[in-house]
Amino acid sequence: MILLSLGSPCVGHADVNPPHVLQAQRHCQVLKCTEAIADSNKVCRLNGALDQVHDIDGEKFIDAMYDTVHVDEKWFFMTRLQRKVIGAPGEKIKQRTCKSKRHLLKVMFLSAVARPRWDDTKQQWFDGKICTWHFTETVLAQRRSCRRDAGTPVMNVTRPTYKAMLIDNVIPSIRSKWPSGESRAIKIQQGNARPHMPPSDVDIVAACKAEGWDMQVVFQPPNSPDLNVLDLGFFHAIQTLQVENHSSSLEEIVAATEEAWTRVSPLTLNKNFFTLQRCLEEKRSCSAMVGMTIRSHI
Repeated sequence: MILLSLGSPCVGHADVNPPHVLQAQRHCQVLKCTEAIADSNKVCRLNGALDQVHDIDGEKFIDAMYDTVHVDEKWFFMTRLQRKVIGAPGEKIKQRTCKSKRHLLKVMFLSAVARPRWDDTKQQWFDGKICTWHFTETVLAQRRSCRRDAGTPVMNVTRPTYKAMLIDNVIPSIRSKWPSGESRAIKIQQGNARPHMPPSDVDIVAACKAEGWDMQVVFQPPNSPDLNVLDLGFFHAIQTLQVENHSSSLEEIVAATEEAWTRVSPLTLNKNFFTLQRCLEEKRSCSAMVGMTIRSHI
């Protein structure tokens, strides 16, 4: 809503007085060129949303996802690419420059979360935060470039690295932290990035079925980052706390991120799950499934 104040009478409109205020309404919208989604992927997205709908006493309910663990990766940078600062009137704010954001110091983390709930056996709250790991493999650069000399450590994430992280860290942490008395049939949802392991991998299946557990690694629907609870606000909450420490080295980034992980409230994680349920609801009702609006869950 825009208020237009008339400081002087309008020519040709003698009935309009200066103190009067006209109210004009306009609709502003930012148009972005988004990636087109193939029809086959739209069907997969819709089927993924429908799979989360259950019939209880003749009524439809979206699954609370108490049997799902969301796994995803994120780069945590030394500093934010965009920051808001406060300056005195007339003060010229010095601009930050960088050759490319790819040159900023950063560390990749893998995080696993589930929905918070009450653990009847332990008589305490299960916060849903399985764990987070910095699992970037450091190798030496083989060739010299304009940005680095040969032999400079370069961070790299490969499929064997991701596989070892799942088998050695993610799956054992789920076993140790999962609430007692809950179902051992657990879905470990991952994205569709190339380093991610196929669910049919022999070693992954063996690790998921060990010790009487019935875990299963599944892919989330294609072109659906909004179906992973970590991308719906939890990573952003960690990033907000992490940048407060002004890290200047890899070790400081790791320490700041791990501290931020412990500080994020389980209530924030539970709200992110409510947002995920809203996304599933919108995907069921939105035929185009592009540019959908998520209603507030509060």
